[in-house]
Amino acid sequence: MAAIKQITREAIAKILDWNSVISAVEEAMVNVSERRAVQNLRSITAIPKTDNILFAMPGYLNTDKSTALGCKLVTLFPNNAQRNLPSILANILLFNENTGVLEVIMDGTEITAWRTAAASVAATKYMRDVNSQYKTLAIVGAGTQAKIHAIAFQHQFKFVKVSYNIIWDFITLASNSCSSSSSGDEELVINMVPISTNSTRKNKRHAGDIVPNYSEEVHIWNRTYKKGEILCEELHRQSKIQGTTKEYTPFQNLEECIKDADVIITTTSSPIPLVQYKWLKPGVHINAVGVGEAVMELDEETYKSSVVFIDHLAGVEHELRHLAEKGVVFQGEIGSIINGTTPRPSSGQITIFQSLGT
Repeated sequence: MAAIKQITREAIAKILDWNSVISAVEEAMVNVSERRAVQNLRSITAIPKTDNILFAMPGYLNTDKSTALGCKLVTLFPNNAQRNLPSILANILLFNENTGVLEVIMDGTEITAWRTAAASVAATKYMRDVNSQYKTLAIVGAGTQAKIHAIAFQHQFKFVKVSYNIIWDFITLASNSCSSSSSGDEELVINMVPISTNSTRKNKRHAGDIVPNYSEEVHIWNRTYKKGEILCEELHRQSKIQGTTKEYTPFQNLEECIKDADVIITTTSSPIPLVQYKWLKPGVHINAVGVGEAVMELDEETYKSSVVFIDHLAGVEHELRHLAEKGVVFQGEIGSIINGTTPRPSSGQITIFQSLGT
């Protein structure tokens, strides 16, 4: 037999790009809903006297484009952050679909992180009204998934707050500011600033000129405020390197973090509800990423007052029984919205994507 090919995390990281990953995940969701993919319930091995878990996730794909047989092995070790390691680590095994021979072992940690965020992106695209605004993104948690979601969502949606500088001809008004409402998608903030003495003839500004400045706004809350602050600083550094203007703001108060959000992402393993329905504005979309037999990041009223979709309905009985027993109704799979067999939720409804993994 031929030698087993091994692909490292570094090699995979070099070839991943968001457009390709999001497209592939959308296609996978459709294949699951159309039953072209065999996706058995993942087995869960809980390690006694710890919060650590081993997941085994086998699958088979048979479409006009390709066939594939594989299994992803994932470990969830919540305390890995203290060891400067990701809390989620993964490896993917690929087998010859005709002989069953193991052909490839690849690191799946990067793929898992990207895939999870891409699934949330896809759900947000297809569950929110097409005319929805994208001003503020709120992320609950400050770990690996929080970071990768921030990056993926800014790539796809560009949560925008636009401020308009009104140019004045005397410097004493530079620190004054006033606010106004906008009829467009952007939040309008008007700042009064002086004419720059360094303006070129081509870009000369005159008193009364209105100059737009665009910034991208993300709110981040973590139970340990310092971790949220560190993540915001890291994301700020990355945005500077990329030459973009992005506002990442850490919050100490969770209600303040999420109350004005258009999209909320929860990335914790909390068994105690964090997000409360009374804090939410109409039409907000929530991606609930934390998963586990006891995880419940949103309160009951939020679930029961929202339209809830999932990536794989068969997983409800196995991993979300605690939610079903509380009366949470799962309307269907995201793939059925993507392929058009199920209509997207009505405008103004609160929507939830309960992520399990496909």
